[in-house]
Amino acid sequence: SHHLLERLKVLEVVNCLDLVESPNFAHLPSLVKLALDFCINFEEINESIEHLKQLESLRIYRAPLKKLPSNICQLSSLQSLNLRSCRRMSSLPEQLGNLTALRVLILGKCESLTEVPYSVGDLNQLQHRSLNQCRHLQSVPHLPSSLTIFDISNCSAIKRIPDISNLKNLKRLVLEGLGFLVKFDEPIGHLKELEFLSMRNCKNLQELGSTICQLSSIQTLNLQDCKDISALPEKMGDLASLRELNLKNCASLSVVPNSVEKLNQLQILSIDACRNLKHLPQLPSSLHILHASNCDNLKIVTDVSSLEDLRILNLDRCWNVVDVPGLENLKSLEYLDLHSCESFGQIMEGESY
Repeated sequence: SHHLLERLKVLEVVNCLDLVESPNFAHLPSLVKLALDFCINFEEINESIEHLKQLESLRIYRAPLKKLPSNICQLSSLQSLNLRSCRRMSSLPEQLGNLTALRVLILGKCESLTEVPYSVGDLNQLQHRSLNQCRHLQSVPHLPSSLTIFDISNCSAIKRIPDISNLKNLKRLVLEGLGFLVKFDEPIGHLKELEFLSMRNCKNLQELGSTICQLSSIQTLNLQDCKDISALPEKMGDLASLRELNLKNCASLSVVPNSVEKLNQLQILSIDACRNLKHLPQLPSSLHILHASNCDNLKIVTDVSSLEDLRILNLDRCWNVVDVPGLENLKSLEYLDLHSCESFGQIMEGESY
């Protein structure tokens, strides 16, 4: 019967509770994709995996696997290695850098992992590397310049951001939930391909360095739940490609720089629960969506007449907003929420919008 499996290219095993050890792979020489998902008793990969010379994708999701056999590093065709939620995985083979075809390495929620082999820095085809929620990971080795996606969110044992200055191809950088981060002044201005940067829930972040304003390709900047950040760089308006700016629950933020008016690609601005914000400056005419609910101290909204493309305006529970000049000129407005804007209600009487 073994010869019947010799042409098998894809093998997916899901919810197989009796699987403790993988089968002998010597009879599966044509396998290209192997996935073992939710096999919650699976503890060991058979060393015969070295025979899978055609294997391009290996995914082991939510298994109590503690280690990989060292000869897995001989899989010369492997492009994607996904070990997400293998919470007992405590180490990786030192020679992981021998996987020269590897493009994707996902180690999210490998909570027992304390280090990544230094040789991973030699993977010059690697594009996507995710280490989010590796809570015991203490350091990240050299990063290959080929990376386009890098995620170290919620790696609570890490004490510094690894050197990212050489990542000239990076498009997506996710640094969420890093409690050690007080000031972000990494030399990232020359990351000209970077389109997405999230530092959500960096609760101790107080200051953004001006180098962030040199990111000419950035489209999304997410600072949600950065509760200690009190100001943004004056040159924020230099982010010429920015489409979405998320400042939700930046409770200490007292000022939005006037230069945001220059962000002529900006479509979505979210400042909900910026409870210290008192004044909104002139906003760019490109804006489609403005979320500003629960801004307790917001009193002044600058004239919105120029926001001809604005579709959604949410000022819910902005108790102290008295007026929104130019509201009647918002020709594209589809949704308006002024719920609990008690001061505003007094001047709405007799007006029609």
